[in-house]
Amino acid sequence: MKSKGFTYILLIIVAIVWYNVFFRIKSNFVDDDKIFTPSNSKTYTIPTSKKDTFDIKADYSDPFGFISSQDFVSENIDAQSNIKENNSASINQPIEQKMFWPQIKYKGIIKEVSSEYPLCLLKVDNELFNLIEGDYFLDNLHLKKVNKDYVEIEYGTESKIIKLN
Repeated sequence: MKSKGFTYILLIIVAIVWYNVFFRIKSNFVDDDKIFTPSNSKTYTIPTSKKDTFDIKADYSDPFGFISSQDFVSENIDAQSNIKENNSASINQPIEQKMFWPQIKYKGIIKEVSSEYPLCLLKVDNELFNLIEGDYFLDNLHLKKVNKDYVEIEYGTESKIIKLN
């Protein structure tokens, strides 16, 4: 008799737990709450201000006392006219760009040089590459020649030989 009473008590507790679980799940799917809006609600407007616009005139003197305001204005006008003259003259001249090489380290050869496609390991800007002779990688870097002790890399018109580290 004792075991039957204990079983009924546990059955009631389990039913209560499942009842709570069911209503929590139901409350997630069904929206019972209605939004309360009072009938005599007031509307509030946020005051806005006018935008403040102004021009900066930089014809003041140097705060350190090296250049007066008149000298500064005349230098500014002269500099602007020089810029216009230089721009018109430099349009026809080609711009020479210096190419910056990435940091390249030759870490060694993986496949024999005597094989058809020698495979080498290069570290370019802290990134490892497995490359064969003739490969292009990154910004038009070209692996021209692979040797046990060095690799030859071409970048644009320049060529460098990098020795084994």
